[in-house]
Amino acid sequence: MKVVKKPEILHAQLIVNGLNDSWSLLSQIEFNSIIRAYSRRKPIYAILFFREMIRNGVLPNKFTYPFALKACALLKALNEGKMVHCRIAKTSKQYDIHAQGSLVHMYAKCGSMSSAKLVFELIPVKNLMAYNQILDGYIKLGFLEEACKLFDEMVERDGFSWNAMIEGYAKMGDMVSAQRFFDESPIKDEISFGILVNWYAKWGDLKEARQVFDMIQERENPIAWNSLIAGYLKNGEIDEALWLFTQMGCKNSITWNIMLNGYSKYSDIENAQTCFEEMPERDLVSYNSMIFAYMNAGFHESAAQLFESMPKKDVISWNIMIGGYRRNSRNVEAVGLFRQMLVERKSPDESTICTVLSAISDMGSLAQGQWIHGYIERENISIEWVVGAALIDMYCKCGSVEVALKVFLSLSRKSLDHYNSIIGGLASHGHGQTALELFLKMEREGVKPDNLTFISVLSACSHSGLVREGYICFEMMREKHQIEPKIEHYGCMVDLLSRAGLLKKATEMVLAMPLKPNEYIWRALLWGCVNYGDITIAELAAKELIELEPYDSSSYVLLSNIYGATGRWREKEEIRERMRERGVRKVPGCSSIEIYGVRHEFVVGDMSNVQFREMQVVLEGLKHGLVWEGHE
Repeated sequence: MKVVKKPEILHAQLIVNGLNDSWSLLSQIEFNSIIRAYSRRKPIYAILFFREMIRNGVLPNKFTYPFALKACALLKALNEGKMVHCRIAKTSKQYDIHAQGSLVHMYAKCGSMSSAKLVFELIPVKNLMAYNQILDGYIKLGFLEEACKLFDEMVERDGFSWNAMIEGYAKMGDMVSAQRFFDESPIKDEISFGILVNWYAKWGDLKEARQVFDMIQERENPIAWNSLIAGYLKNGEIDEALWLFTQMGCKNSITWNIMLNGYSKYSDIENAQTCFEEMPERDLVSYNSMIFAYMNAGFHESAAQLFESMPKKDVISWNIMIGGYRRNSRNVEAVGLFRQMLVERKSPDESTICTVLSAISDMGSLAQGQWIHGYIERENISIEWVVGAALIDMYCKCGSVEVALKVFLSLSRKSLDHYNSIIGGLASHGHGQTALELFLKMEREGVKPDNLTFISVLSACSHSGLVREGYICFEMMREKHQIEPKIEHYGCMVDLLSRAGLLKKATEMVLAMPLKPNEYIWRALLWGCVNYGDITIAELAAKELIELEPYDSSSYVLLSNIYGATGRWREKEEIRERMRERGVRKVPGCSSIEIYGVRHEFVVGDMSNVQFREMQVVLEGLKHGLVWEGHE
């Protein structure tokens, strides 16, 4: 159900309130004209004007109710629709065919098919429009069995009736039934052909899509052309899509945007630019697709220049830019653009907020995360869904797990995403027992876990040494929830056993698992060998790891350290020599700290920081102070 944003309601209410002195001047006809106009463009205004019309004693007539119900249907405002229904029931208009048809349409659009069917049954003489409205409602909600029964009852059918059935079955993936209705339809228009071509292409059956397309006698059918071109592009057949594009004589803006979007998807910047420049008319979708193409290919400056030159931007434009910076690890630019968005008084959506929180998480900038949290609270943005999960994740990754837990506990409704974020955050900070308790609470509350949940839970057990609990969760995943373990789950179990020193059991699991071990699994096993000095298993793990990642220095260094710790200096030197021969260099360690909102990075061996000497003096002072206190 669509939720109308508070600012929009308040704005509409202010306009309505501003007319308080003018109500007596408005006639019934003028009210109807206003409600009719707003029902198309600003349905929330239509509902408010209808409400004020009643409040001021101006009686609606048979023309008023359909307009008001149309506005309720567009907004999926079921409660307001019921209010209008009550008004109709108190008048003689309840038997008006237009009012009854509008009620069926409103209830169907709002997803209340029981009420729609009830009103439909009360219509004494049912016309084709009423049948089509309830048929459309059943199909939109996926009630195909009920739709089929109703369709069989219909004495009269038009093109909409047949096309609705074709679309309903095609959308559900039952192309056999969709084809049957298409074949039986006596009214095959361009929409019928377009629906079938579109869904065959979407389901990847391009052969059938092409066969239906070739049946079309009227070649000026942009729906079918566009659907087939989009299908070829989706399946990577760019040459075929381009050939169709050049043959198409009825190209419209949608056609050009489909081609541009296809080039963008495959990072074909040269053809995307050519397509963009040759477009006879560019709309918002064109600009957004081209910006996405630039960002997808890593051309940030070109994307920024085009973004600034756009004649009009929508929230999608901002999201493409911010998301592009985020995907390319340009998190500072992502947050900076979000700030610019607010300065220009543009309203972000949930996607914007989540992307910015993700960028801040990667930066580890707690101060900026707190600023975003403050913005969320000031703007009354709900954290009951994805924003809440992103907020919890941000606090965890910025090291403030206590605040993350506080945000989680404040939620009145906790979704799977919320649980996954907090359990994963607790796991990464070593709060395994708390993470496990929340997982059990989640089970009690009937929230069904998924792959990510078990990765987080097993990781929590691993970080806290909860071997028995880890085994129980691993078995629960398979037996209770029928989730087949993926490589990540096996990785967590190998890490759990290796950390606990159960290296033989860890090795047995690696060799017995049905999936080919990846670098994460071998590295987890190798780390366990480093901690417990098992040379035999270490050599096995290192050999496999070096084969998978021959130029990653970590495996060489770890095995070299084990040799050194056990006094095997010759083998240690052989490993170092192999690194030199292959040109493998150890990547220097790096750490960072945020002070007053500014992030400082430090790389091992880098003495370029202007305060390096000052920091050395402070560290030496701390060291001597600790020794003086008796610490080693």
